[in-house]
Amino acid sequence: MAAGERPSDPGEHPQDRPGPLAEVAGLQLPPPPAQDPELLSVIRQKDLALAALVGKALLERNQDISRQYEQMHKELTDKLEMRTSLRGWVEGGEGTGTRLPAHVFKSSSLITQQLEQEKCELRRFENQEGEWEGCEAELENDVKELQDELERQVHLWEVDGEQTQAVQELSEQNQRLLAQFRVSYKLRVYAIK
Repeated sequence: MAAGERPSDPGEHPQDRPGPLAEVAGLQLPPPPAQDPELLSVIRQKDLALAALVGKALLERNQDISRQYEQMHKELTDKLEMRTSLRGWVEGGEGTGTRLPAHVFKSSSLITQQLEQEKCELRRFENQEGEWEGCEAELENDVKELQDELERQVHLWEVDGEQTQAVQELSEQNQRLLAQFRVSYKLRVYAIK
């Protein structure tokens, strides 16, 4: 028996145990319902609603990240344009032939350092956005796998319910036949006497 496996109960059906995906996700599947079609329908509706909520949340998060990225990109572009024009103005004196005082050059140096820091932050944010998109894809895949697993479990519950119903019908039919046989047997016994 592998680590983490539990001993098999002789009365336990394999479809009653959660699938490997459910175990990995830490989900506990409820025991099979009493084959109530309304309950199965409610379970399906809740699963679809949950998947829709997860998908919507992921989409909103991705849109927020995209907006933040666009805003940061715009700010960086604006600052780079300002830096370029400032550098041209500082170095050329805007065509006046005048040079700016030393404290302006120090300020320009500070602005350059700040822009470089923000550029690094933007690169880091772009990398993080890529990671988030990867996580989003993984989560969407996990949701799909969980939906498939749930559908498989529901199908197994339905099949088990159909088998249970067939066994019950056959048992009832056997009881009726046995009762008819007893009546027939008693009639023969009385007819022979």
